[in-house]
Formats: sequence, structure tokens, C-alpha cells
Amino acid sequence: NFNAPLKQTPSSYELTRLTTAANNGGLKFNRALRINLYTQTTGGVTTPYADIHEANGGGSFNGSPTTYDLSQYNGVISSPERIDVVGTTMGTVTIHSETLIEIDGDLRYATDPLVDSTSTDILGLVSEGSVRIDENAHSYEGSRDVDIQATIMALNNSFYVENYSSGSARGNLNLLGGIIQKNRGAVGTFSG
Repeated sequence: NFNAPLKQTPSSYELTRLTTAANNGGLKFNRALRINLYTQTTGGVTTPYADIHEANGGGSFNGSPTTYDLSQYNGVISSPERIDVVGTTMGTVTIHSETLIEIDGDLRYATDPLVDSTSTDILGLVSEGSVRIDENAHSYEGSRDVDIQATIMALNNSFYVENYSSGSARGNLNLLGGIIQKNRGAVGTFSG
């Protein structure tokens, strides 16, 4: 409904609940992060993991990431800095950044709800700034499309594709979820 009344964005109190949840049973960081979400099956049991690479004080990503078994946490990952994310997740996961979330490639659920309607996988991306798709996300897995299964919230700006109007065609952006944004961002152009 294009004539619907404006809805207020979450208050600072509501956003503080995310950082509180990250501090109390979740994963709270203070630096920029690169997160690779994945699952692993051992003995018939599938477990969600995240390899999280934390930037050093100078902003560089040196060394190796740390692996976290997400089933041991409450599902909230938070940082005041930029977070880059890619991968496959299961269960309920919320990634929160106070500045920017960048999607570096496909984000998928372990159980695709388009194939199995009993899927309980949910991914929330909450940025107090913007959520951006990296201009090279379409080539992360060698395909020309980007699949995103998540609900995306960009509170102080937009959900958009980096350099959306330059270069050659990058394929389709396939979204299963929702987009909440302050201002509509550009994700592509059409020709012909």
C-alpha cells in the first residue's frame, strides 16, 4: 500500500536490546568482522557454525578466523563496526551492526523454505546504517546470480548494490525474505 502511513523505526531502547542479547549469551565484538556461516553434519546431526574473522586495531584482517558453534549461543552477533557476511545458516540468527552490513555472496538457509515448508531457519540482518551487496557478490560461488534468504533492516539509509550501474550484467538478485529500509536503494539497471 503506497499510501500507508509512515512507520517509526525501532527506538534506541529496542536496538540496545540487540547488543544486550549479544552480551548475554550471544557474540559481541568491538571491531569490524567477516563472517562465514556454514553447517556441518556429523553422525547425522547438523550443527550451525560461523567462522568469524575480527579486524585488528588497524582495520586489517590478519591471522585466521575463530570458529563458533552457533548452537551454543542465543543467535545474536553484534558489532558497532562494519560486518561482511556470506554463507549458509540454520536456526535463528540475527547479525547486527551499528554502521554497515555488506553481503559478500549468497546467504542461504540450510533448509530452503521453498523446498521444505517446515523450515525454521531465519536470518535477520539489522544495520543501523545501510546493508550493501558487494559489487562482486555475484561471482562469489562462480554464478551470475545472488541468492539472499534473510530479512534485511537498514535503519538509517538503504539496502543497495555497490556500483549497481557500472560494469557488465551481474545476473539476478533473488530475495526470499523482506526489506525494511529508510530510503529505497538502487539494486540494478535494465537495458533494452
